[in-house]
Amino acid sequence: MTFLFIWPLALCVIPCGILLLIPPLPGPSLISSLLWNTGAAAVTVSSLLRGVFEIAGNSSVYQQVLMNAGGFLLAAGLVMYSAGVIALYKLHHSSQE
Repeated sequence: MTFLFIWPLALCVIPCGILLLIPPLPGPSLISSLLWNTGAAAVTVSSLLRGVFEIAGNSSVYQQVLMNAGGFLLAAGLVMYSAGVIALYKLHHSSQE
């Protein structure tokens, strides 16, 4: 819980910085952005819950379920973004021929 700030930093700020620094990369679509941000929020809350449960000396299965759901949402957002970039690349190169 001490390093709780790292999840939003690593999952939200750094990818946005990379997208801003590499101009040819298109921005994410609405659905991929929503999936990614929801996954980042789920992972952050799961980490917070883990810290609270450790302090209380308790445990819960919901924390692990939330972490898995967050990972799934992050993966789905990445797949959606990658599919959009590939489709845009194919569209751009097919129109040049």
